[in-house]
Amino acid sequence: MTQNPSRQKLLTDLYAALAYAGGVGLSELMPKIPAKKLPLAGPGPAPDGYRPDPRPAPRTQVRPAPGTERPKPPAWAHRAGPTRQGPDEIMAQAGYEPLPRARAAGQAPARARRACKEPPRLPSLDLSWIGKANSLGELNAGLDSCRNCLLSQDRVATVPGRGPVGAPIFFVLDTPPAEAAEGRRIPLGAEAELFENVVTKGLKLTLDDVYVTPLSKCPVPDPSNYPETFPMKACSHILFREIELVGPKAVVTLGERPAKILSGLEKSHFVFLRNENFLIGRAKKVPMKATYDLPTIIELIEAKREFWNDLKQVLKII
Repeated sequence: MTQNPSRQKLLTDLYAALAYAGGVGLSELMPKIPAKKLPLAGPGPAPDGYRPDPRPAPRTQVRPAPGTERPKPPAWAHRAGPTRQGPDEIMAQAGYEPLPRARAAGQAPARARRACKEPPRLPSLDLSWIGKANSLGELNAGLDSCRNCLLSQDRVATVPGRGPVGAPIFFVLDTPPAEAAEGRRIPLGAEAELFENVVTKGLKLTLDDVYVTPLSKCPVPDPSNYPETFPMKACSHILFREIELVGPKAVVTLGERPAKILSGLEKSHFVFLRNENFLIGRAKKVPMKATYDLPTIIELIEAKREFWNDLKQVLKII
């Protein structure tokens, strides 16, 4: 009969207490308990109290038989080989020019240069002609000679703003497409039809009563996928001068990029820009309202509803 280990320890402690109290040896009080015999091998459950040794068994090293050892390579085998490449070949594969083998005394060593095309240098801003323009005609005449961004190198024609001086609403559209260079006006196609309905039916005005201008005066092939913001920043000086010469009561930005450039918050989310009211210009007196661009209004019905709500806020200003 196998005894429980906890019960056996309890009995051992009890016998030890009795032996200490009566002065009798512990071996005289404890009954003889047969020793447990652990199985050497074989299936079946382990007996109570058995714990295997967690240490791994020692490994025995097997030595090869005499005469079967692998011969050692010679000492010169790792120094040279038929597939080894020199420094010039390694530099060529990495795209670098080979370094000169020798140089004159006192001459600094030449650095390795990666063989790649250098990026084009950004032109320096020339803002003098913008401040000298005292009318919209003088400002638009200086657009053809503007070289403040890289777009001026490949442009066919500029796209100036159009509208009267003293217009109550100043619309700022996104960068014009390449097709706008032919007629030098925006918007085009379905966007032009939507913009006309917004002005005539929504604002109860005519196209000759409002001023509309693009964010950048040079068109690009695909404005929606154009990542660079430097041309827009360069044209922002022209845009702020336009606002001063027109003198509108409110500025409406159609799109996310015009709202970020005019507000100066390029890292802000467009939802935040739509829900805020800004005062722009040098004197910070012209209110600005940000809303959706024309392609988004055409595609999304929800954007069209929110766009009309934004126009109602503009009508309260003017």
